Amino acid sequence: ELRRLHASQKLATWVHNNHPGEAVVILGDFNDAITDVEYRNVFTPFFEEDDGWFFADMSIAEDDEALWSYPSWPSHLDHILLSGPLAPAFDDPSAAISVIPLFHYFFGAFEEYEELVSDHLPVTLTLPLF
Repeated sequence: ELRRLHASQKLATWVHNNHPGEAVVILGDFNDAITDVEYRNVFTPFFEEDDGWFFADMSIAEDDEALWSYPSWPSHLDHILLSGPLAPAFDDPSAAISVIPLFHYFFGAFEEYEELVSDHLPVTLTLPLF
């Protein structure tokens, strides 16, 4: 966790210094939960900046584990982090965030999906043009 915290600090600083005030999306397998308490949350560096960062997938992380992106653990480790300038687009009624349960399309359910594709499910974000 300390290594992830340091990585978050470096990434937050780099984006703050190189893209201040810009619309920035950081996404992928962050390999950690965003719902950890503040003193154990490796993503706190993004919230210490005044850039208004937020996780678009927080509602997924706080919802039923059946909807999470890493069902074999189960946990939600795949995140979409947005900078403050994207908040109006995310607040638009046409915006949507979800995990796509692709394993429903495999005869062997999640076990076959995991063997052939990935142990993670995709997280998608739809934002209106702005």
